[in-house]
Amino acid sequence: MYKRILIFLLPFLLGSIAFAQGGKLTGYVKTTTGEPVIGATIRVMPNLMEFDLEELMSGKVKPEAKAGTQSRKDGYYVIINISPGTYNVEVSAIGYDKVTISDVRINSGLTTELDITLNETGIEKKEVVIVAKVPVIQKDRVNSSANLNAEEIKNRPVTSVATLVAQEAGIDGSSIRGGTASETVYMVNGMSMKDERTNTSISNFALTSVQEVQIQTGGFNAEYGDIRSGVVNVVTKEGDKQKYNFAMVARIKPPAKKYQMGPGPADPMSFYLRPYLDPKVCWTGTDSKDENGIPYWSEQLQAQYPSFEGWNKVSEKLLTDNDPTNDLSPLGAQKLFLYQHRKNLGIKNPDMDLDATLSGPVPGGEQLGNLRFMASFIGNKTMLLIPLTTKDYTNYTTQFKLTSDLSSTEKLSFEGVFQRLDGTSASRSGAFDYFATPQGVASAISAVSFGGVGIYTDNYWCPTTMKRYVGGVKYVSAPTSTSYLEGIFQINASRYNTNPGPYRDGVVYTYENGRLVGKMQPYYDLLGDGSYLTDGAPLGYVFNVGGFYTNKSGIGGNLRMADGMSGARDTSKTTAYIVKFDYATQLDKLNYIKAGIQFKYTDHNVNYGQYDVYLPSANTRTVWQKYPILASAYVQDKIELEGMIANIGLRMDFYTANTKWVDIQNPFNKAFAPSAGTMIYDSLTKSTKKIFALSPRLGVAFPITVNSKLFFNYGHFRQLPSPEDLYLIRIPTYTNQVDYLADPNLNMPKTVAYEIGYEQSLSDQFLIRINGYYKDYTEEIRSFTYQNGKGISYSVPTNNGYKDVRGFEFTLKKDRGEWVQGFINYTYQVSTTGRFGLPILYQEPNTQQQYEENYYKNNSHLPQTPKPSPFARLSLDFFTPTKNFGPEVGGIGILTDWRLNITAGWRSGDYITWTGSYGQQIPVENGKIIKENFQWKDSYYANMRFSKGFNFGKIKMQIFADINNVFNFKQMSLYYGFTDTRDRDAYFKSLHLPISEEYSQKYFKYTNIPGNDRPGDYNRSNEFTPIVPVANTDALSIFHPDVIYYIQGQYLQSSTGKPEDLQPVDSAKMKKILDTKSYIDMPNQKWLSFLNPRYIFWGVRLTVDF
Repeated sequence: MYKRILIFLLPFLLGSIAFAQGGKLTGYVKTTTGEPVIGATIRVMPNLMEFDLEELMSGKVKPEAKAGTQSRKDGYYVIINISPGTYNVEVSAIGYDKVTISDVRINSGLTTELDITLNETGIEKKEVVIVAKVPVIQKDRVNSSANLNAEEIKNRPVTSVATLVAQEAGIDGSSIRGGTASETVYMVNGMSMKDERTNTSISNFALTSVQEVQIQTGGFNAEYGDIRSGVVNVVTKEGDKQKYNFAMVARIKPPAKKYQMGPGPADPMSFYLRPYLDPKVCWTGTDSKDENGIPYWSEQLQAQYPSFEGWNKVSEKLLTDNDPTNDLSPLGAQKLFLYQHRKNLGIKNPDMDLDATLSGPVPGGEQLGNLRFMASFIGNKTMLLIPLTTKDYTNYTTQFKLTSDLSSTEKLSFEGVFQRLDGTSASRSGAFDYFATPQGVASAISAVSFGGVGIYTDNYWCPTTMKRYVGGVKYVSAPTSTSYLEGIFQINASRYNTNPGPYRDGVVYTYENGRLVGKMQPYYDLLGDGSYLTDGAPLGYVFNVGGFYTNKSGIGGNLRMADGMSGARDTSKTTAYIVKFDYATQLDKLNYIKAGIQFKYTDHNVNYGQYDVYLPSANTRTVWQKYPILASAYVQDKIELEGMIANIGLRMDFYTANTKWVDIQNPFNKAFAPSAGTMIYDSLTKSTKKIFALSPRLGVAFPITVNSKLFFNYGHFRQLPSPEDLYLIRIPTYTNQVDYLADPNLNMPKTVAYEIGYEQSLSDQFLIRINGYYKDYTEEIRSFTYQNGKGISYSVPTNNGYKDVRGFEFTLKKDRGEWVQGFINYTYQVSTTGRFGLPILYQEPNTQQQYEENYYKNNSHLPQTPKPSPFARLSLDFFTPTKNFGPEVGGIGILTDWRLNITAGWRSGDYITWTGSYGQQIPVENGKIIKENFQWKDSYYANMRFSKGFNFGKIKMQIFADINNVFNFKQMSLYYGFTDTRDRDAYFKSLHLPISEEYSQKYFKYTNIPGNDRPGDYNRSNEFTPIVPVANTDALSIFHPDVIYYIQGQYLQSSTGKPEDLQPVDSAKMKKILDTKSYIDMPNQKWLSFLNPRYIFWGVRLTVDF
């Protein structure tokens, strides 16, 4: 009765699932003479190392079998769906000595073969204990995948599942073999973590809760659908029936800046501040000159900063504009500027990570099927590169699992996952995005933008919150050791909230004539005498419906303080309901068959947009509520022969957008004309299509010997289009004209993937894997635009894109043995993208003809030129034995359980095109356009973890330090720090490239000083000494004293600025300039180009059994 009540109530109280794909144990039980042992009992038992020895000996703790079976007439046995882990296997039979095989490893989705030999019982009955030998080559693995257990994960210097996954070959951040993050799914205990709005998965789970992580980078079975690149299966620990366990990892990094070099944004010498604070130019202007007519700032230095007329002129304008309320002296104007740039840009709080798990029996749970629980929490608080709307980014995930044995063959499990993310939205349009990394922030603030509005205000972007919930229930029935049935019901929900932050101090809102009006009230006494009062600008959000608040721009520069701020809005909700059933059976010795069905119904309640009272032309609102349906079925057979293992499967997917859509045949219909946007809704009368797709899958492994194997896999993989591509109708409110029209009848984008590989073991300790892959993307979604001369211009998504990805991977791994373990992997990958047909259709034939001529003339129809992007990783783990090694003090081993983990990486530099100044015609050499003619310098990294473990019986502790960029490599970024294209051009022109003066003059239209510089080289000094090439001493009238001139192979400088005073630069001085490369004109925001400082996280790991 209690069990049935539990079944009824818990789905409503908790919601969720359990269990991931299990592993299989099989083999033969024979005598020493090779005869089969019939009816031998095989039991899968917990690893006794998990228990306290005294409690085992006293009988306080009694390990229970996890699974079991009996051998058949030929001695054969098989057990399927065993949770991954390390076990003891006990084998007993009447008349034979009992045998226990320890350390038997079971992996998700793989077969462990274990043949047992029994000795006949003699006069004295014996128990034989054997340590299992885990094979280096898993012969039934038919793809490139990795299974990492809890111990392996604990010994890696990682803090999240996502960073663990990213260490594998072929994976670049969240991209698996050239795919996007939305092409990969994370499964936790058999449950999809996908957010149906973004098609991305929750990937932040407590590592202390993880039993195993399986990473598949291709060739996955037919049971996996709606993905195209990768599967990450996470199996969490299950609460023990007899004891409690608590595990925790905590890390903290003291406050410190997150860039390596260059003046930061609060430094008086920084890009946005120096023109207004440098006493040489701040009063008279950045182009002002001394009494000899020589500019205080050289031409090259002026180009590095915004131009400024000087505080004297600013003050003069204020004093003569007939507005006595804004009168300020030059000093007072500068003081107002400093007040408006007062935002605290430092990092005052530490970065922190906390990962904790508690598991064990539920008190009184014996009557509820030995009810047990596992609860985990992981929280990450990361300070942003600089404070934005929020100072930090936080990501918290809580997980709870209950498990009950309904009977010896039935199990019920409930699971709930909740994730909350808080930070600053990176989107200005309302679409969900957020700042999480220094690189993300740098990308947004590199370019010149209204006086550094993103830096010095706190309301350019909105604060954002995302909440994700996943919950459900899973029932498993395993009536025999060779079959099981499982059913899952789960709910995936996401809730978004993006809106403006706190309002500005010193602004009050009142209603005037029915309108909400913002007005300034006295807030800050700038000069201390009451003569000049200002509000809290630029901090805080100004909501000004009435338009009377006019303090929009900062003094001196053009710092935006009111318009274009906090425009994103998002209150979207998405909920998916998923039901699936799977049945698996070991039909005979050779065939393991699995089949299943799944149904998913999604409620997309989308409401987001952009709103700005000052810039209404950009305002949009996107609203829809739609209910797409996806149904799937699959069948697969794992055939295990002596010389071949094959996974053969077929998947069928059906989906419908389940809505009414536009029934307009003419793409230039008047409904798309200016000011006619809402007419489109009158045409939503046509039912959407029902779309079917078949996806065959095949994977084959050919064991050559026990130490080598060939494998091959092939498969078709499809995925639903994004909700935006299915349902978005975008009509800017200011123009009331359609500018984007989705297509709910899009086909599911398709990938056909191939892989072939070879594995070899060496010395029973090393694994070598070499594999190549090819992915053919078709029916990719690309934008297509309709335009005419009457103002119609809108885009639609189409299935006319393509992409192919080709790659080679090498892995050398040692995951066993003493003293040292680790791996090294290398990935070489190239990709090509393109589209079929034209991207634009004009209604007017003449316009279309001219467009097509230019399109083909410029080779725009050709696919992107493939360029390799190789990268490599290294991880070495040096360690001492955990016990009985070296001297002890107070019971603590001085030399035991030390670990030194080193992780390092290399990446080839990106290919880039640079052919001189921005805007000039692209040069042609030997009949070919010059492009991708330079390669950025390669990049490297090296991190380290140093730790010491302590064993206090039931309490185990580890103290560690994680050192990022241990060698303090400084590597300039190609993508961050340049304020505009002219800044980028200035950097390239300052390099001494390995090209001749004549070549640069002919093709790039400037004179290069020949040298050995490469893009990516940087100025290693704190000074900038420009070196300017000129033809001769008559080329200029003034030779600035701060500049060195390269004239006919000589380095010359004039102390007076006069041509006749040009003299050769001192050789020692010149050598220092060339050695430190102080002649390189660095990006105007240099600090954004170096974002990998050395820092230390201090941490502790704690494990307690009780």
